[in-house]
Amino acid sequence: RTGRTLVWDGRDGNLLALAERRGVPVASGCRTGMCGLCEVQLASGKVRYAQAPDFEPTQGHCLLCVGVPVSDVELVA
Repeated sequence: RTGRTLVWDGRDGNLLALAERRGVPVASGCRTGMCGLCEVQLASGKVRYAQAPDFEPTQGHCLLCVGVPVSDVELVA
């Protein structure tokens, strides 16, 4: 939704930290994969979880707080 392109360089621990550092507003809560507030649509690409979330995100979505990209990703955020 922001129309922005952010480059993952590994400095951030997860996609939520990247978004926050670059000024992209996203909802968040627990920051550990428990609450689901940071769940966003994964339009393309693959994300892995540095820490397993407490639940399986909705199909076609990912959790930013524990997600790191393993390919180019397009998120609806």
